[in-house]
Amino acid sequence: MNLFETHYSRWEGKHTSIWVRRFHIANHGFKATLRGKLMKWLVGASWSLSFGVCAALFLISQVIQEDSILEKLGDITPAMKPAIDSVTSWLVSNPDISISALYNLFFFVFVWLLSFLSLVGVTKCIPHLLTQDLSSKSLIIYTSKAISKIDYFIGKFGAMAGVLCFIWVVPCSVAWLAANAFAPKWNFFVYSSSAIYHSLLYFSINIIATSFVAMAFSSISANPRTTTGAWLGYWIFSGFLAPISTINSQWIGWIKYLSIQHNLTQIQFSVFDLRSYYAKTIEKLPTLENTAVLNFLNSDGSMTTDAFVWTAILCIVSIVVIVRKMDVES
Repeated sequence: MNLFETHYSRWEGKHTSIWVRRFHIANHGFKATLRGKLMKWLVGASWSLSFGVCAALFLISQVIQEDSILEKLGDITPAMKPAIDSVTSWLVSNPDISISALYNLFFFVFVWLLSFLSLVGVTKCIPHLLTQDLSSKSLIIYTSKAISKIDYFIGKFGAMAGVLCFIWVVPCSVAWLAANAFAPKWNFFVYSSSAIYHSLLYFSINIIATSFVAMAFSSISANPRTTTGAWLGYWIFSGFLAPISTINSQWIGWIKYLSIQHNLTQIQFSVFDLRSYYAKTIEKLPTLENTAVLNFLNSDGSMTTDAFVWTAILCIVSIVVIVRKMDVES
């Protein structure tokens, strides 16, 4: 006689929704990635940058107002007072440039710096996406339970997106909110809204593209060293694709678009559109016109379109690789 029941028995407990199960998969990968000193340092660095941007914007906001610290400086140095009063008056009367342009410039650089930290975060996350499940054959157990391959895919995507949001989106959003909360006037929220909008739009595109490509690399092997090395090798090699494409742009000009890094950079320039802000500035201050700056900020519409198209292609290829690997393993 058996001590325990061995026949099938119907589950009488409370059933959870499918999104709760997906959340548990994402939460497991998210927590596993955040373990270790490296990730603690990474999170600390992203929040330190956020505090630095907030402090810099706070100081700028103290200049872009009547009775600013510049005017107090003019009282100390009477010889400079006319020039200082003129600068302060121009900044206050042109908030579309003094606030909008400066905020977009700061957040463009802020996002660019955080992208390097995100690369480290994604590298740390690679083994915790599909690699460890392939190694332990956990994928078979996952798909044999009350979740489908789509649920598993969404859960792993949520883990990757969660890490990037924790490193990117949250510090960026807090920096914007804090900088405007300490600003002298509430109109800073209005004129700087384009900066946070551009940041969040670019984050959304970047997180989706990076997550899909990272999951594809995580699915190529059950060995964490292999997948991590392949991911780092791709990023290092992709840095040389743009220079290589200039050798013969007619025949191999397309090769640079195999780099997700190159595509996302083009998209970032397009989303923030710093050239239009610079054009508005030199329209009112022609002395600031500089050809080198214009060339740097130049955004070729065809290149941006190609970058979007190739990013979509890389995402589709990544999804195909992931799905095929899941079919083979399950």
